[in-house]
Amino acid sequence: MATPTILPTVKTALGITSSAFDELVTIYIDAARQDLLRAGVDSTVVEDGSELPLAKAAIIAYAQSHFGIEVDKDQAIRLTDSYNRITLDLLSHIETGYLTEVTEDE
Repeated sequence: MATPTILPTVKTALGITSSAFDELVTIYIDAARQDLLRAGVDSTVVEDGSELPLAKAAIIAYAQSHFGIEVDKDQAIRLTDSYNRITLDLLSHIETGYLTEVTEDE
């Protein structure tokens, strides 16, 4: 599994300073990317090392909402809502290139 470029940023957001959880955090980063792609966000927006700021915010919110057992339920809900709002923002801006344009042939 390749180390995502955004890993140090996500670890900082999670308050992690060691490499003990790198594999787990990487799984959440990859899951967030896959979820954004599944929702229809253009792949260039979430490509490793080229993530646009809004996509980075979504990946961080996703990881924060899923990482660790000690996250309280209300905080997890707020973070999931934040992730969902950011995803909707990405999907509502086809003119900025965030959204994969669907043609009639697809």
